[in-house]
Amino acid sequence: MSCPSLSFDQLNALEPYLLNRAQFHHGMPLDVLHGYLTAVLSGPRDIPTEEWLPPVFGKPDFEDDAEVEQMAELVVQLHGQIEHELGHGHYAPIMIHKPEEDIDPLPLPYGWCEGYLFGLSLQGDDIRERMSTDEEAAALLAPIMFFMSYEQDQLLEPPDTRQHRQVVSELPDAAMKIHRWWSGRKSHPQVSPDKSH
Repeated sequence: MSCPSLSFDQLNALEPYLLNRAQFHHGMPLDVLHGYLTAVLSGPRDIPTEEWLPPVFGKPDFEDDAEVEQMAELVVQLHGQIEHELGHGHYAPIMIHKPEEDIDPLPLPYGWCEGYLFGLSLQGDDIRERMSTDEEAAALLAPIMFFMSYEQDQLLEPPDTRQHRQVVSELPDAAMKIHRWWSGRKSHPQVSPDKSH
């Protein structure tokens, strides 16, 4: 069963709205949101919309209820799109790029990684500790953690550009494999035995 992807026009409407919320209301820009939703979908429990949605927009001081409702619908649709992509093996992070002369633009994955780690924290305070104790999970999380070690002056000028690009290229596979790793370890509510029979 396919999931409808956001159209170019929908993303074009959502991106500046989120950027405004990020700048003035402590919300999330699009790249942070994308990483955040990816992690929300990649853990031991299914996080309900009413729990993961409020941090997306930041402070709840909305002036136009109709607009925020429309944007919330797009975010929920993006959540469904990411879930489908993770489960079907064609996922790619959204991130900003720095133009470079004569070579491909430099991907800047910091927002996506920041959002991912924040989303992962919704899965539980001990989630990263649980993953670090498993060799496979720790290795999958390593590309995401790699970029958290950069100093401020290295964000636009990485110390090793070739390594930077290589690790960025590992992020899609890492995200899909973490999702798959947790899929068999999800917590499910205990069903009480039916004592009526």
